[in-house]
Amino acid sequence: MRHNIMHHRRSLTAATAAAAFLLAGCSDQATTSRSLAPTSASRVTAAVAGPAVSVTLTATAATLTVGQTITATALVKDANGVVVPNTVIWRSGNTKLATVVSAGQTTGTLTGLAPGSVTIMAGLSDKMYTTLVVPVVVPAPTPVVVGATPPTTLGSPTTLAALPRATVPTAYPTMTRQVHVLAGANLQVAINAAQPGDELLLAPGATFVGNFMLPDKGASTSWIVIRTDLPDASIGAAGTRMTPSRAGSARLAKVLSPSYSPAIGTAPSAHYYRLTGLEIGTTAAAQTTGMNVLVRFGDAASNGQRTLASVPHHLVIDRSYLHGTSTLNLKRCVTFNSAWTAAVDSWISECHDHGSDSQAILGYNGPGPFAILNNHLEAGHEIVMWGGSDPAMQAMTPSDITLRGNYITRPISWKGVWQTKNILETKNVHHYLVEGNVMDGVWADAQAGFAIVMKSENQDNTAPYSQTADVTIRLNRIRNAGSGFNFSGKGSSPSPNVAAARITVVDNVIDGLNEGAYAGDGVALQVLSSMQDLYFGHNTVINAHGRQSSVVFDGAPSPRLTMHSNVFGQAQYGLKGAGGNNLTTLPKYAPGALFAANAFVGGNCSGYATGTFCPASWTAVGFQSYTGRDYQIVAGTTLAGKGYVSGDVGSDVAAVNAATAGVVVAP
Repeated sequence: MRHNIMHHRRSLTAATAAAAFLLAGCSDQATTSRSLAPTSASRVTAAVAGPAVSVTLTATAATLTVGQTITATALVKDANGVVVPNTVIWRSGNTKLATVVSAGQTTGTLTGLAPGSVTIMAGLSDKMYTTLVVPVVVPAPTPVVVGATPPTTLGSPTTLAALPRATVPTAYPTMTRQVHVLAGANLQVAINAAQPGDELLLAPGATFVGNFMLPDKGASTSWIVIRTDLPDASIGAAGTRMTPSRAGSARLAKVLSPSYSPAIGTAPSAHYYRLTGLEIGTTAAAQTTGMNVLVRFGDAASNGQRTLASVPHHLVIDRSYLHGTSTLNLKRCVTFNSAWTAAVDSWISECHDHGSDSQAILGYNGPGPFAILNNHLEAGHEIVMWGGSDPAMQAMTPSDITLRGNYITRPISWKGVWQTKNILETKNVHHYLVEGNVMDGVWADAQAGFAIVMKSENQDNTAPYSQTADVTIRLNRIRNAGSGFNFSGKGSSPSPNVAAARITVVDNVIDGLNEGAYAGDGVALQVLSSMQDLYFGHNTVINAHGRQSSVVFDGAPSPRLTMHSNVFGQAQYGLKGAGGNNLTTLPKYAPGALFAANAFVGGNCSGYATGTFCPASWTAVGFQSYTGRDYQIVAGTTLAGKGYVSGDVGSDVAAVNAATAGVVVAP
């Protein structure tokens, strides 16, 4: 970069030099009104080969990034163009945007501090100087690489979510002894007598009725497995999801509760138990009492689980069939108030209740880590939920959770029969990865019909540290929902909590909002009440039937928002906050947000920030097949290669397809 010389032959006072400096584009009067005369600290006299008549200024980059340092060089020349050795004085026109310090006789070091346009001055005195206008820009967001750990910061303005810090080992253990449990035997006696390393083999087709408890077996780290006495050829190899049809044909052993209490529960500190190839449900007698939970791992603080030492841990549900019935009031199928706990390759269904909220999996009083891998999950109100009751202590915030490869759903036949709310909800969770799942089946009922609802909520006013933080949602397919995402920094409770922060949503396909029986408002994204550090990038949201706004803001401002390279439908208002329009919403509700390269189908780009795309219709977007629901962007079309950082606008559909292949399994 080169700037032509500015040779001022007339004498300039400090005041007129400052005025010239301001006219050149500087904005910091406190800086530029100072005398430009050299000081003993900034100038060293050097021998001059000839009278200096000009100064030429160059820099090593055309722009300066915040946090970056570049070098500028000022050459002093005589009338013949010969370089005159001399020491140059450096000044920054706005030290809030960039600083410049001497790095030698003719070089200066420029450091970017904040975005804007700064004028740099170099010269010998107020009689001879030149200026250079340098744009200072924020760093471009770092692209999120699927399958790799995201960087800890996006650059500007958002801090990305941190991934889970631990995972649960789910490989089948090596057993040292097999114990056969025949039909008619007392299962609780067999469990009590089992030693670490035992594999309790339950007779195929046998039914064991009771409320069975897994006791603490001491300090051993060897597993006790409770399993139907069938080979993997009948149950299914590891990685093969159990289904109701295979559970019946293989004659899985049944463990049934006759009452409101769990079929299987844990004693305080119980650990290293694995439930493999079992059918777990209720007897007909439970129809009259209803059920609280089928499998209870851990307990509530109100029932005495108030220390980490009392928390059960190393618990696995593996290739099992857990279910209620079409008429049973079942509040939840499994509770994860535990540590080092997993549900893998299982079918968990018919978890619904008329009187209170129901979940397939619920956790609120266990620290984790948790793994929920390759399951079929059904429930009425929230299918998977973290929080909802207060934990016993701050260390018991559910944390380090991986939810991957699951079909998370409810049948449309439940509409008008069982009350529903959403698919995923959080009120208190840390380090949560939601990846490669297929989610569907939510409509406006007890709530507005959002698929995913995440917020911070101090439910019972005893846990002011409650916070949803560090959540990554990527490579999922969401369909058949009233609306898409609802993120709120604060919940509806007036109790104090910590604002939700660092939610990263990237490369998801959201299809069929507010279509047919899956009624709602068709909102793609709602951001409320001081949601902090939300990154929403490269998502494709098909909300062709949106009723009002597509992207909604309300409540206290949400700082450090990044939204780029997404496809949305315009609906009626596009991006909108209360009392604002597309252009005024972000400054009011997300000041300083990075908003770029988004597409609003059917929108009018004159009402959006520069760089927004507005395809006239869904068929004009450039999808491989809109009617065929193949939303990959075709090369050479308007949105191809136009992502803010890289790639196409919208989701990486091929990656989503790969991550969700085989997730939906027939019953």
